[in-house]
Amino acid sequence: MNMSKKFSTLVLIGALLSACAINKKIEPVTQTGIESVCIKKNPAVTMDAFEPLLQRLIEEQGIKTAVYAGEKPAGCRVNVEYTARWRWDLAMYLFYAQIRVFDQSGQIGLAEYDAMMGGANLGKFGTTEEKVTPLVRQLFARR
Repeated sequence: MNMSKKFSTLVLIGALLSACAINKKIEPVTQTGIESVCIKKNPAVTMDAFEPLLQRLIEEQGIKTAVYAGEKPAGCRVNVEYTARWRWDLAMYLFYAQIRVFDQSGQIGLAEYDAMMGGANLGKFGTTEEKVTPLVRQLFARR
């Protein structure tokens, strides 16, 4: 194979691999003094273990949690909304998760895990806990 073909092959492989990206976006909560959050139940999240995992991870940051359905309780100053989706590709894996934190002024924090373009990237496999733990820790890093 001549040098030109080798280079073209490497460029093609690089382009294909870069298309297999896993993206994370973190906008940490900068507000201090948060002692508790209310977590809005999301019935569209089909994995029952996700909400208790999220609750535990937030509590590990020293923040009390309470889960609610429907309207936000009147005494809830800070609330968390989440979504999570899984796919099958040789095994079930988390391909998208978003955790948003709000106070009365609006959104004050965001954590997002996006493996929708993960394709051949083997990093997409692993437990949901392995993917979500760093998100929550970085989201509430101010503690």
